[in-house]
Amino acid sequence: VQSFKPIRDWRMLAEQVGQHAHVQAMAPFVQTQGMLSHDDQILPVLVDGIDPAEEGKVSVIGNYFREGSLQSLKAGEFGMLLGTLAAERLGVKVGDKVTFILPDVAVTPAGLFPRMKRFTVVGLFKVGAGEIDAGLALINISDAARLQRWQASDVQGLRLKLDDLFQAPQVAWELGRQLQDQDLFTRDWTRSHGNLYRAIGMQKAMIGLLL
Repeated sequence: VQSFKPIRDWRMLAEQVGQHAHVQAMAPFVQTQGMLSHDDQILPVLVDGIDPAEEGKVSVIGNYFREGSLQSLKAGEFGMLLGTLAAERLGVKVGDKVTFILPDVAVTPAGLFPRMKRFTVVGLFKVGAGEIDAGLALINISDAARLQRWQASDVQGLRLKLDDLFQAPQVAWELGRQLQDQDLFTRDWTRSHGNLYRAIGMQKAMIGLLL
C-alpha cells in the first residue's frame, strides 16, 4: 500500500489496513532507484529504506546475512546493506564507502549536477536470487526519507505480509477500493515479480498435466 506523497502517520494507516482478515503484519518503507558507484564501477540498484525494528515482521531477508544484520542500519549514519553479487561487482566489502547517485539533479551556480550521497557498507546478504543479490540495497528508512527531502518520520507506504501469498491480488484489489479516497494505491508481488509468478503458474500447470 503506497502513496505518491509522503505518508505522515503510517501507524494510523497500519491500524486501518490491519483490519483485513488476510493481513498478518505490516512494515513501512521508502523506495527509490539509482546508481551505486565505487572506483570505476557503476551498478543500477533498487534502494529500499526500511525500519530495522519492523522489517523482520514482513521479510525473511534477516536470515540470509553473511555479515552484519538489519540492526546494523542506524538512523543518521547512512549505512547500507548490499547483496553479495552487488558487492562483488562493485569491488567493495564491509566498511567501504559507495556513492549513491539519485535520479535527480541539484541546481547550483555552476550548473546542473546529479544528486549524490556517500554510504558506508555495513553488511552483506545472500538470498540466492540474482535479482535480489545483485540489484537490491537496504538503508535506514529515515535516511531514505531525507534523500527524498521529506521529514525523517515520513514513509512512502506499507509492505504487507499475508496468510496466503496467492491471495495477494484479491487483497490488493479490496484494499485499493477501500483506500482510493486517501490518495493511496496498492500493488502485489504478482505484478512486481511477474516472472516468478509466471514460473510458479507454469510449474503448477505442468504438475497437473503430469498427474
